[in-house]
Amino acid sequence: MGWFRRLGLQRRIMLYVGLGLATMFVVGAYLGLLSIRQATELVYQERLGTASTTAAILEHNLRELVHQVEAVQNRLLRVDSPEELEQIGRDLFGQVSADTSFPFVRAQGVSLLDREGRVRLVIPSPAGVAVEIEAGEPWKGLEGALLLPARASSPSESNVFGTLQVPVTDGEDEIRWTAVLTLVGLNRDEPYFLPPSRAREGDLIGGKSSDAYNLEVLGPDGRVLLTRGGKTPAGKVSPHWTILGQHAWEPSSSFVFLHKPQKGQTFPAHMVAVVPLSSGPLTILLQQGEDVALALPLRLRQRLILFSSLGFLATMVVAWITTRHVVKPTERLTVAARHIAEGKVETPIRVAAQDEIGTLAESLEIMRRRLQAWGSELEKQVQERTAELQERNRELRMLYETLQHKEEQLHTLLGKVLGAQEEERRRVSRELHDGIGQALSALTLGLESLEQAGGDPRDGLQEDVERLKGLARETLSDLRRLTVALRPAALDDLGLVPAIRRYAELYLGDAGVAFQIQDELVSSRLDLTVETVIYRVVQEAINNVVRHSGATQATINLQATDDMILVSVADNGRGFQPSFDFSTEGVGLQGMRERASLAGGRLTLDTGPGRGTAIRLEIPITRRPGSPSYV
Repeated sequence: MGWFRRLGLQRRIMLYVGLGLATMFVVGAYLGLLSIRQATELVYQERLGTASTTAAILEHNLRELVHQVEAVQNRLLRVDSPEELEQIGRDLFGQVSADTSFPFVRAQGVSLLDREGRVRLVIPSPAGVAVEIEAGEPWKGLEGALLLPARASSPSESNVFGTLQVPVTDGEDEIRWTAVLTLVGLNRDEPYFLPPSRAREGDLIGGKSSDAYNLEVLGPDGRVLLTRGGKTPAGKVSPHWTILGQHAWEPSSSFVFLHKPQKGQTFPAHMVAVVPLSSGPLTILLQQGEDVALALPLRLRQRLILFSSLGFLATMVVAWITTRHVVKPTERLTVAARHIAEGKVETPIRVAAQDEIGTLAESLEIMRRRLQAWGSELEKQVQERTAELQERNRELRMLYETLQHKEEQLHTLLGKVLGAQEEERRRVSRELHDGIGQALSALTLGLESLEQAGGDPRDGLQEDVERLKGLARETLSDLRRLTVALRPAALDDLGLVPAIRRYAELYLGDAGVAFQIQDELVSSRLDLTVETVIYRVVQEAINNVVRHSGATQATINLQATDDMILVSVADNGRGFQPSFDFSTEGVGLQGMRERASLAGGRLTLDTGPGRGTAIRLEIPITRRPGSPSYV
């Protein structure tokens, strides 16, 4: 629902209104469609009633023909001569053929058959169809008469509706005569109007009368026996016959269906009411166009859609105008509040309203004025403090420049001190080696000569000589260590790597620490200052391995790049927890850092409890301009 919270107030209100209206119109549309469906069902029932009425009219037409035969029944029972029979036949034919009150069918011919089924009279002669008595059950409603639909399909007999067999019985219900009426359908191209209705101007719908229908009377084989305004001529099979089969229609049932064109068909959609005729195997099809039959439901549906759409749009427009009138001042206040939050308090807040929005706008305007006043006062104080800070910064800048100058002087002085220290070490080492060292060597040689001169072992002189000789050797060894520690002659004479190897042998070897020196330097000799710094750093690292680490192995690695010398001393000792405060480090580490810094290099320490210690030195091959030389 994050998107809903980001919606503006007006859009949110419009969404609420739209949902409410949609719900209301959906309910209204449902009720409207329900009413339209009921109206459609009423139309279906009304069309079905009209078809039933038409079927009743056709049955009445047939019964009237039967009554015409019954009118001459007594004369037929008393006939004595052929002449009298012919006169009765002609009178009957004149009545059934000349009566214009028959709406659908009339008699085209009359045949009289005796009790044996022999044709005794045919009027007119020939009748146009073969006359014979067929067996069958009389249809109820025809008072014992039998209706036989026409079976001929020749063009000359296309209008033949069928035959009506009317039995003439005596007082003992014995058939004496059978009158066979040949019926023809009164087909018309004009639409069928249910009597006594007639098309009126007020009943026209789209130029069509709501009382006008297309009528088809179908036989048991689907052929059209009678048509009024239909597209299928009499004698042809109706296209609706197939549809009746698709609907699983039973000849005794009535129903209504909507016949719509399928793909490739062009006829207009129309409603068809199907009613079977109770007086014979006939079916009444009453057709009417969908636009006429369902004019009222369709009109109601169109109006429902139109009025619903217009009502929805009109309501949304009114809601939008109303919410806009309410939300617009709120949007202005929102913009003003955003400006105040951003520190833009110069623009006044103007909202012309007397309601809660106006009260809120007035409160925001008071707050804006106060913030503006406070901002001005704060800006004045900031300017004053800024001036003071600028003065303090100027003083601090001067102090920093002074300290930087002092640091440079101290850096230079330290370099000179270290240089003097190295020079003094070199001088002391040389004097110790040349003076005291040679004297101790001479003393050792003298003691060896005295020992070789011999003497009485019992007087103790031999033991004293041996003790003095050992003392002289130890003193000479300590002197050599001291001279190597002060300034090894190998560093000046042989170079960096031999000097480091000599120092490692003296200290690491005597301490029982196995060591390995990996020399990857491409040049045999480096700048004297660089060699001195590297030697002193490695020297202090070796001392730390011997004194503090408790290591059994150590590795010294020297390698060179294009402009840097990389040196590392690593051991497998106990290690320690490094301190990020350099002031708490030991003197040895601080001294190594100072030497590396004076030569333009950098010293790093990698250690930890239980994982040994590695000291790494990165020093440029060429000294920085202005760096002191202390060798």
